[in-house]
Amino acid sequence: MDGKMRTREEVMAEIGALRQRLAELQREAGPDPRTDRAELQTAIEFIGDFDVLQAEGVDLSEGGIGFELRHPLFFEMHFTFDGRARQHRAHLVWMKLTDEGGCRCGFKFDAPAPSPEF
Repeated sequence: MDGKMRTREEVMAEIGALRQRLAELQREAGPDPRTDRAELQTAIEFIGDFDVLQAEGVDLSEGGIGFELRHPLFFEMHFTFDGRARQHRAHLVWMKLTDEGGCRCGFKFDAPAPSPEF
């Protein structure tokens, strides 16, 4: 950048070009699997698939600590959807605090284990 101030029109033209490029990249990437969601209003029971875990500390502050695990956190979960009891194994992929003081979590289902052949 040469240090010259850009005009509002130049900035708006650049934003327009960036939006167009983003739309092209999104078309190339295909549909976002996160957008095809069904509403779900059901109780979910989930059980952590772990005992004592070893983690690597990343950062520390007065308010908390950050750490990393070398493997995903797996859970078994049971819930009812479309009138059918469901059971899945999944791992935690994100979590954030809600304004109400709780948390919202996202889990990715693990591939179902193949049935044993007898």
